[in-house]
Amino acid sequence: MLGLGGLLGQHPKGPIRIPVVAAPAIPFGVYYTPLYPPLGSDELRARLGGWLDQHVEEPLRGALKPVVASAELLSYLDLHKTALPPPTDAAQTGATAEEAAKLERAWQVMAVTGHPAVQVPVFGLWAALAGAHSAAQELDGVAIDSTTHRVLRADLESPIAGDGRLQLAEHVTVCPLANSAGAATWRTLGMQKFGLPNLQLRGALGDPTLLLVEIGQRLLDALLRANHGREEPLAELEVGSELTVRGATAVHLQYLAGADPLLDVSLPAAG
Repeated sequence: MLGLGGLLGQHPKGPIRIPVVAAPAIPFGVYYTPLYPPLGSDELRARLGGWLDQHVEEPLRGALKPVVASAELLSYLDLHKTALPPPTDAAQTGATAEEAAKLERAWQVMAVTGHPAVQVPVFGLWAALAGAHSAAQELDGVAIDSTTHRVLRADLESPIAGDGRLQLAEHVTVCPLANSAGAATWRTLGMQKFGLPNLQLRGALGDPTLLLVEIGQRLLDALLRANHGREEPLAELEVGSELTVRGATAVHLQYLAGADPLLDVSLPAAG
C-alpha cells in the first residue's frame, strides 16, 4: 500500500513547465586495471564498430556508426579512479562477486560520455551504452552507469533492438530514502540521462517502483514526441499537473527547482 503524498485538492490544477536539458551528458565509467600495451581512446573507438556489429540490430546499428566515430558526440576520457570513484556499496550496484573484486582492484576509469540531443532514437544514450560495453570488454573492466550507480551486465541477454525503442525501466532505478516514521521518500535515478528531473514520492508505505517508472516513461514519451522533427530540442516541456496512471491512480506533479531539481509526485488521499 502506498502512503499519502498529499491531497490532490490541495494542489493547483493546470499545466506545469519542466525545464529540459536539451543535450544532456550521458556518462558511464569503466573501471579497470591497465594492461600493457595500454589501450587509448582512439583504439577503443576503432574497436567499437565490431561490438555494434555483434550486439546492435539494424537500422540502429548503421545509424550509430557515424555517431560513435565523432569525438564531439561520444567522448572517452581516461582518469585516475579517484577522479570518478565508483559507488562505495558494491551490493547497491548489483555487482557480482567477480565484478566487485575488479572494482576493488581497479585504479583507472575510462569515462565514456554521449552528448547528442534527446530526440528519437536518442543516439546519445545508445552511443554511450555501446561505448561503455565495448570498453569494458576491451579493458577487462566493469562498466557503471554514473547516474543510476548500477553495473552494466557484461553479457547482454539479447541484441539491442534495431528500432531503438526506449523502455525506461531498463535505464533508471528507483530507491528509497528511509525516514524515522517508517515511511520513505522514493526517488528515481537516471532520468537526467534524458534531460529530465528525477521523480520523488514522499511518504510511501510500499514499493512505488512500477508507479514511478510508468510516470517517467510517460514524461519521456511526451518529450520525444515534442522533439520529433525539431531542429532545436525543447528547453521546456509542458505537461498536465494531474496524471492518471496504472489504470486508475490519479497523481499530482509539481516541479521543484534547485541545484538538484525534482518532480514531486503526490498521491490522492486513501478513501
